[in-house]
Amino acid sequence: MRLSFFARTLLLLLALLAASLLVVGQSFRTLDLEPRARQLAQQVVAIVNLTRFALVYADPIGRQAFLAELQENERVQVYLVEPTDKIEAPSGDLLSQRFIEYVTRSLGTQTTFARTVNGLPGVWISFTIETDQYWLRLERERLERNPGIAWLFWGVGALLLAIVGAVLITSFVTRPLRQLARSAEKVAVGKTPRPLPVDGPSEIALVNRSFNDMVSALSKVEEERKLMLAGISHDLRTPITRMRLELELAGLDANARSGFETDLAQMDSIVGQFIDIARPTVSTEQDTVLAPLVLKLGDRYANDPRGKVVARPTHAEAAVRGDLNAIERALTNLIENALRYGRPKEGAANVEILLSLEPDKSGKALKPGQKRWVRLAVRDHGPGVDPEDLDRLTRPFERGDAARTNASGAGLGLAIVDRIAQQQGGRLLLQSRKGEGFTATLLLPAA
Repeated sequence: MRLSFFARTLLLLLALLAASLLVVGQSFRTLDLEPRARQLAQQVVAIVNLTRFALVYADPIGRQAFLAELQENERVQVYLVEPTDKIEAPSGDLLSQRFIEYVTRSLGTQTTFARTVNGLPGVWISFTIETDQYWLRLERERLERNPGIAWLFWGVGALLLAIVGAVLITSFVTRPLRQLARSAEKVAVGKTPRPLPVDGPSEIALVNRSFNDMVSALSKVEEERKLMLAGISHDLRTPITRMRLELELAGLDANARSGFETDLAQMDSIVGQFIDIARPTVSTEQDTVLAPLVLKLGDRYANDPRGKVVARPTHAEAAVRGDLNAIERALTNLIENALRYGRPKEGAANVEILLSLEPDKSGKALKPGQKRWVRLAVRDHGPGVDPEDLDRLTRPFERGDAARTNASGAGLGLAIVDRIAQQQGGRLLLQSRKGEGFTATLLLPAA
């Protein structure tokens, strides 16, 4: 799964933060180890010496009372060393090693240490009184550091503050990139975005300034292209109209007249495509149910001599939010394209207009963030095109192979439809198999 720049930056900051906390924690443990081991050793040596002194100079009755008080108040027990004692050696961590070293310096090398004696855990240290050996047992919790709930609270609080800071820093860093990405998306669908701010960091300001200059240059080129196409189309309409008038007065025979009329109709269609390309975008977005439009176009082309057109709106309630006139123009271009190029070698074209809703009415709940899409498809049963040629059919002045070019054209029909689909927030999908027909689908976001 490809992560966004925001997610990558945030994960990097969190990883660096975690590494820093580990280094700081390890450094603290290392620096704290020596003083802590020395302090624990001093406490244990003092307890052992006081216990030995009390046992040596106390009478038997007082000795028993002293041992009972040690066990009850100080949680210190004294046991006689037996030959059958089962001893488990202390752990080999660095703190234990340094602790044993300091205690041995004070009590002597004959001192024995244990982690458990006869299965009873604790801190066990041996000492000698005359010829007798004793065990002094301390509870392990007494020597181990217990930071308590306060340390946990402050640790969690510091971690949360660090995460919030990382999110804010990452958001601040990636905000200009998100603005640039949104503006680039608008440029990709033929819209002109607002100028990006150029008052941020020098690198971002340079990128935004260059992007604004690029958008301005593209807008000028687009306006000049539209003006040129509109001018050419306007200038061609006048001689076409004059030729139609002269054809009416020429008194030609039927065959010659039919040929001239076909040529003039093709010229007029090409001029109309140029006008569609040059037509400015006018936003008249509204929620519109598409079934009436599909049925209207089906009725309009029901008696077309070029072939049979059938409208099949599967989901009559399917609606989009967009420019109805632009959608009608795109759907008309697809129908004309199917009637013109979707004829089989023998007979007339067979065209279907399909309207459906995705995900369909299957009762399944939409996932969070999932959109519904209206699928508006025009399908013919003609010769089709090679799948390798589908990508280039939406480029201006590109046409299919010879099997679908039995009529002349400028190659702008699908380019116009693709442009309208992008302007409406959707896309154009083309599907075809050689000899099995051609399907052009307008996929538009549902209202």
